[in-house]
Amino acid sequence: MVSIKKNILFITSANLAANPRLVKELRLAVDKGFAATVIQCWVGNWSDAGTDQLKSEFPSVLFFERSTLRKPLMPWLISTVIERVCRLLPFSLLTDKLLSFAVSKRSYLLLHEIKKINTSFQWVIAHNPAAFYPAMIAAEKSGALLGIDVEDYHPGETNDPGTVHLMKELMRKVLPTAAYCSFASPLIQKYTEHDIPAIDRGRSKVVNNIFPANEFLMPPPEVNRNRKLKFTWFSQFIDYGRGLEKLLPVFDRFADSVECTLIGFARDGFLKNELLHRSYITCIPSMSQLELHQQLPHYDIGLAVEDRQADVNRNICLTNKIWAFFQAGLYIMATDTDAQKTFLQQYPLHGELISADQDKAIQTIESLISRKEEILAGKPARYKNAEQFSWEQEAEILSSEWDKNYR
Repeated sequence: MVSIKKNILFITSANLAANPRLVKELRLAVDKGFAATVIQCWVGNWSDAGTDQLKSEFPSVLFFERSTLRKPLMPWLISTVIERVCRLLPFSLLTDKLLSFAVSKRSYLLLHEIKKINTSFQWVIAHNPAAFYPAMIAAEKSGALLGIDVEDYHPGETNDPGTVHLMKELMRKVLPTAAYCSFASPLIQKYTEHDIPAIDRGRSKVVNNIFPANEFLMPPPEVNRNRKLKFTWFSQFIDYGRGLEKLLPVFDRFADSVECTLIGFARDGFLKNELLHRSYITCIPSMSQLELHQQLPHYDIGLAVEDRQADVNRNICLTNKIWAFFQAGLYIMATDTDAQKTFLQQYPLHGELISADQDKAIQTIESLISRKEEILAGKPARYKNAEQFSWEQEAEILSSEWDKNYR
């Protein structure tokens, strides 16, 4: 019997470099023998170059890219006008399509990109809200099954009531049509299911932001343990609103005892106002995922700092960051968001919480410095314990869905 290669389409309003979960799913699809197609966006920032580099890993994958920039002018202008008009319309006049356009003009651009594709698919997988409705339409057009990845609690990413309402309604329209929905943390799943009772609980899956086990290699034991305690933090951008600015004045008291390495693109204002005058701070530009994961084990403590007051999502997400620190064997110092509190209750040997109260935070860092030898000595055990968690295990959740629901 001749084996028929299955086709899978991924749609994202971001791109590969800005969407690590999509990259992991794409690798899985290729490994499973799918013929894969990706529709993504060209956004005009650091992620474009990173995406080009990642694309070279997938020579068999067909990529369609839609520019979100002002060149070419007309698609950008039309999508911008449509988004603004849809946001001004009374809610009662918004069809599903117009609701999606009101959430993001990239939805309009992605829908037009879909028209270029004549392939039939067995699966269409959506990443990010602007891709949800276009993916539903692509699945209907192709007779495919729809999968939706909910990486964040999207209604909770803003404090604007109108935008929250639009996002909830879009998700209520689209998510129940999916064969499965994957969620990046248990609390994101819980909050979304509360908003959308129609989601089939049997096809609602938590797929944690865990990475391949082989990306984290323990460095050889250090000879010099008299050095300063090494902290690290990473993100795509180093800027206000992520909790760092509240923590740095606490670190200032320990400038002679700590080093702190921030990995990412530092925004000019944050760099000038918060970093340049602090000699214990080192900034390293963003790097590839593999390079980052190979770098992390050389530090001692990972800063999983989130501003729980920023929005609901920051309080309930489990970021790539905390999982990467966990898998690298670092001791984790985490702000007390609901998600991170639960995480460290489950894995108490891997870190502790730091209070938003400055006096208590000072006591925490004093304690960490006094326990430096203990923290360094515990790294091999933490690394060993984390080996039982890997993307390979999480991938089985998706693989099972793709196999079970294939028709």
